[in-house]
Amino acid sequence: MSTINVGNVNTNSVNGGQLAGFRNKIINGAFEVWQRGTSSTVAGFIADRWRHTPGLGGAMTISRQEFTLGQTDVPGAKYFLRHDQTTAFSNFSYDRQRIEDVHAFAGDEVTLSWYMKADAARTVAIDVTQNFGTGGSPSSDVVTRVGTQAVTTSWQRYTKTFTVASISGKTLGSNGDSFLEVEFDYDQEVGNTFTIDIALVQLELGSTATPFEQRGIGTELALCQRYFQRVGFETSQRWYGGRTESTSASTFSFAPTTIFRTVPTISKIGAGTVNINDGTVSQTYLSFGTNYSTANHVSIQINTGATLTNYRMIFVSVSAVDTGLHFDAEL
Repeated sequence: MSTINVGNVNTNSVNGGQLAGFRNKIINGAFEVWQRGTSSTVAGFIADRWRHTPGLGGAMTISRQEFTLGQTDVPGAKYFLRHDQTTAFSNFSYDRQRIEDVHAFAGDEVTLSWYMKADAARTVAIDVTQNFGTGGSPSSDVVTRVGTQAVTTSWQRYTKTFTVASISGKTLGSNGDSFLEVEFDYDQEVGNTFTIDIALVQLELGSTATPFEQRGIGTELALCQRYFQRVGFETSQRWYGGRTESTSASTFSFAPTTIFRTVPTISKIGAGTVNINDGTVSQTYLSFGTNYSTANHVSIQINTGATLTNYRMIFVSVSAVDTGLHFDAEL
């Protein structure tokens, strides 16, 4: 087998070495996918796969920002994430991503690389957590502080090389939801307000930071949809294919674009209502359930008032254009 040399990277083959496809274990590291919207002031997810918190007593705005066309500060980047800490916190402010399965990189030397800038000189900590899942008697989390990074007011690429702890002797939970978490922690900025911008985050095997892996947007979206999918409706749109199961409940099926990691939870988004019509009356939903669902086919139970007719075909519609459903299978 021939040896290929790219810069200071020496690998026996492109397909088996550090330059292989999908070498970046961070999903949506270029912040191109925002299924939930492009701005949020609440803790949780907004950029796909990225979880955010304002910290105890703090407040924040997370938003998608777009680079100026032709910029060269962050080559190849179209978007970046902005964490605007609008109210100071006392602890636990961060942006993080969980990589499915604690086996990921266990015992391996890896390199984290990312672009970052701030509104002033700031210090950001990088933490890695191995979580062994839930159910049964899993081992406790292993938390490693990889280090801290001084961040300036100009875009710069930063790298940290470290060895992920071994999982030898550890015990997994029974629910199959273990993970490796990478976190940008702002505990060095307790008591401060600040703005941090992040772009092109990559975690890969080996001691060298290679160029950011530019996956196609369709591929990146599909990777995100394993964990979350949003279905929006137009007010003139109807979903058919369900039936009433009783006078107060009905079901219809949803075939996900990508197979979910696990059976998702369902929630309504938007200001409008979700309406179920059996041909005679229309009822507004009260709650959703996922009885009889699997990761690749979701049977949505819609609970309503008690005026439907049993065993009738139904259609589902909404009362406002911003209304839809969130299917959440995040770690």
